[in-house]
Amino acid sequence: LLPMTVRNTSMLSRRSALETLAKGSCVVGFNALTAAWVTRAEAHVQSHFLGLPRLDGSLHLDEATRTEYANDFGNIVHEQPLAVLKPGSAHDICRMLVFAGRHGIRVVGRGRGHTPFGQSQVHAGIVIDLSTLKAVHRIEADRIEVDAGIRWNALLGATLQRGLMPPALTDFIGQTVGGTLSVGGIGGMTWRHGAQVDQVLELQVATGEGRLVRCSETRHRELFNAVLAGQGQVGIIVRATLKLV
Repeated sequence: LLPMTVRNTSMLSRRSALETLAKGSCVVGFNALTAAWVTRAEAHVQSHFLGLPRLDGSLHLDEATRTEYANDFGNIVHEQPLAVLKPGSAHDICRMLVFAGRHGIRVVGRGRGHTPFGQSQVHAGIVIDLSTLKAVHRIEADRIEVDAGIRWNALLGATLQRGLMPPALTDFIGQTVGGTLSVGGIGGMTWRHGAQVDQVLELQVATGEGRLVRCSETRHRELFNAVLAGQGQVGIIVRATLKLV
C-alpha cells in the first residue's frame, strides 16, 4: 500500500485500508463510541461523530508511519499510535488538541524521539511530531525566537554566524528545542549557567483547551513554570525565546 497521508480533511481509514482505497473514500471524522474513523461513505448512517478539523499540515494513518512512531531512543517501550500529526502550523496542534479532547483521545508531543522509556509514544492516541515546525523567527543581540521543532545544531548554525550562542547546551545537540525544554536540558556548562530551561525568556504554549498562550516570568507565570521541564503533561511548547551570549 502507498502511505496513507492526507491533507486538510482527507485521510484514509486504518481499519479498512484496502476497502477504502478501492472505493476512493476518505475519512471525515472519528466515532468515539466505536473508536473508529468514519469515512465519507459511512457518514450518512453515523450521526454520532465529530468531523476532522481543517489542517495546514498532514495526518498520517498508514501502518509504516504508525510503527515508526511506536519506537524511541530507549527501544524498550513500543506503543503504536492511532495517527501521527505532522503540523503545518501551531494552529494545527491546537485544532487537534480540541478534537482529541472531545473524543477522549490521548495526545503526546514528540521531537526527535530521544526519550528512554516511551515518553514520546502513546498507545491508541495521536502523536504530534513537532519536528515539522523548525523556523527561526528572529535573532537579536541577546535573544532568539524559534519554533520548538528546530534542533539545537540548526539553531547554532544561525546564531554562530553572528558570534552568538545559548549559554547552556546539552552534550548532544541533535535534539529539538522543545524536547529538551520539556525535560530540563543539562550539559557541560550547567554548573555555571544552569540548565537550558533556565535560559528561556518566553514560551508559546498550546494548552489542553487548544489555546495558544504566550507565557514568561511576568506573564502567565504559573503556566510558564509548569511547562518548563513538565514533560509535556501541562501543555505543548510550540515556540521559545531563548537567551544568547
